[in-house]
Amino acid sequence: MTFKELKKKSDSIKKYVFFGEEQYLADEFLALLKSYLEPSFADFNFITLTQDKTDYLTALSQIESVPMMDALKIIYFPSFITRETSKSLWTKKELEEFLRVVEALDPSTYLVVNVEAENRKNNIYKRLCEMSEVFELSKLKPKEFHEHIETRFEREGLSMEDGFIARYEELSGYYDKQLRRNLYDVDADLKKLIAFLKEKGRMSEEDMVTLVGDTRTAELFTFVDVLLAGDRKRALEMYELLKRTDGSSKLPLTVLSLVTTSLSSYLYAVRMLKRGHSQASIAKELDLHVFRLKKSLDLKKYYTQERALRKFNALLELDRRFKSGGLVQDMMGEYIIFELCR
Repeated sequence: MTFKELKKKSDSIKKYVFFGEEQYLADEFLALLKSYLEPSFADFNFITLTQDKTDYLTALSQIESVPMMDALKIIYFPSFITRETSKSLWTKKELEEFLRVVEALDPSTYLVVNVEAENRKNNIYKRLCEMSEVFELSKLKPKEFHEHIETRFEREGLSMEDGFIARYEELSGYYDKQLRRNLYDVDADLKKLIAFLKEKGRMSEEDMVTLVGDTRTAELFTFVDVLLAGDRKRALEMYELLKRTDGSSKLPLTVLSLVTTSLSSYLYAVRMLKRGHSQASIAKELDLHVFRLKKSLDLKKYYTQERALRKFNALLELDRRFKSGGLVQDMMGEYIIFELCR
């Protein structure tokens, strides 16, 4: 079932169980349900419950209460806990009673529960699913994704040629597992494109790349973060992906430059902070955005000053050996990974 098909069922089905990574879809569905409420009393009839703060009897009274000045109300559990645990005020007996309440739920009430992975392995969850519409909040299929982008522009009275939408789909990185981008990230991109189009009236491919950035750049910075964190397995996987998508012989030297710049910035910033300088003044002196400086300072989680200096000098030696022909060019990236991740 697609998300569009799920929305069509919303006027007849009242109980929903969601799971998955695309919280954007859950929020959009809840917004649709909220649109069915009387606007003046919508905030009173949209009730969010969490089991760590709401005991069972309080939740029960909310679920069984009549809507305020309306024919409908919505009960939403953003992270429903299906077992007895210290994170929940509900007992196992109360969870069993909750199932009976759900089974006899009044037609005036929508019930939406979002269930995370650790709570999808028991009988409570299974029985809850049996009496509800279950939907996985997974990534949109390519056709759905294309329609999603198209709809966002249409809502603003704008249109984009299919070729431009396809180009954005490529740039978005939405299906790249390493980047882990979701529809909220995509929505942030689309807001930039929409604002630009409203102001300028037209957009070139170069404008689009400038506004949302080529995902290869994002991949590269993500890879460098993983590399500096010392995650060898993931770093090797990401580097292989970068080699396939980049195809440039300069990739190892680009990685080396980014890594040594991060380490040298970290070493310099730590020294200057000890002398009383502010992050803003250090960033200005290094000609870095404050965000990038903060990313460099995050290295203190993985490096003492002494270790950072050792790694920095080791990378300079790798660079010297590479330039003098002492290292095989095709293996330069792997040498960098093994030096930093050991």
